[in-house]
Amino acid sequence: MQNKKTIRLLLTGGETGGHLYPALAVAEMLAKIVPGSESIYVGAAGRIDMKKSIGAEYTTHSLSMAPYDRKSLFGNLGLPWRLFKSFFQTLHILQQYRPHAVMGVGAFPSVPVIYAAWLKKIPTLLLEPNAQPGLANTILAKLAHRICVSKAGMDAFFPQDKIVNTGTPMRSSLLQEASDRKGSCSLFGIPPDTRTVLITGGSTGSITINNMVLENLDRLAGSIGHLLWQTGERDEKRIRAATGTHLPENCTILPYIDRMGCAYAVADLVISSAGAVSLSELALLGKPAVIIPDPDVTENHQLKNAQDLHDKNACILLDPGIPSRQAAARIMELINSPLTLEQLKNNILQHAEPQSARLIVEQILQLVIQRTSDR
Repeated sequence: MQNKKTIRLLLTGGETGGHLYPALAVAEMLAKIVPGSESIYVGAAGRIDMKKSIGAEYTTHSLSMAPYDRKSLFGNLGLPWRLFKSFFQTLHILQQYRPHAVMGVGAFPSVPVIYAAWLKKIPTLLLEPNAQPGLANTILAKLAHRICVSKAGMDAFFPQDKIVNTGTPMRSSLLQEASDRKGSCSLFGIPPDTRTVLITGGSTGSITINNMVLENLDRLAGSIGHLLWQTGERDEKRIRAATGTHLPENCTILPYIDRMGCAYAVADLVISSAGAVSLSELALLGKPAVIIPDPDVTENHQLKNAQDLHDKNACILLDPGIPSRQAAARIMELINSPLTLEQLKNNILQHAEPQSARLIVEQILQLVIQRTSDR
């Protein structure tokens, strides 16, 4: 089949890197295994410039969806109408592309898409990289034919016979970029052989991490060769206003880093939140890391994501509630401890999942073959 027929895969989910990057990784691997295959991404209207984030080579569509507001029932008054409208938008998209399979990567835009695909008897898959499933995947679990997970014990949330432990897929560009430290230093204007700390709260940034760095910026910059700080677009203006003209020369502030592999290449230590994709990137590249979970995420899932790595001495896990001065002191201590950095590198490498994208594509192809044979 792989030599005779191309595959049309419809991917659907949210707008953060935690949704988009795994989707891209699966699309890349599908095109590699089955040349000529096509991938389409369906997200939410007005949330992001999906074409910019995903790339011009992929087709994108937007639904009239908005995220579920967990803090205000009033904020969800329009949700039934948005779901209804998005469902019919999805039917049109399915009719237009006639995908062989549909895969949800989390978040509410995937709900009407997976439901419509299930009604049309199109093979459906879910990707759940977190230790605590999101609401969308929890709702959709009964409709999916396969549920691809990264953590053990997910049968507590999903039907066991649907679970496949594939890991979290990574983009091929990540490894390619991360292998070129010299070129990456040049890209960011960092002197070669400078001890560098990458600070990132994921693609959207972390206010908790940003506040810690901001409150201790002079101390950190005085003890570390270079700080490469991804603030997230939503917090960049505040950070730049707070630093003003007093930003240390050895600190580079960026709202978003699209070539994340290059950022990892220059980093001797990474300060990161605990999004599932970020943790998988750190493991794949063997990056020593201080993990500060975002306390405001659903069901505190970031802490649960990082707990296993911490228990196996594969990262330093800090409580987001500790005094910022204490967190900064731990970072400065760690960057000056080559032996500890090497131990963390070796330990986190044991959690790498380099075959994840291939395993997921194999599941997609199995479902497509099974559907074809059942006709």
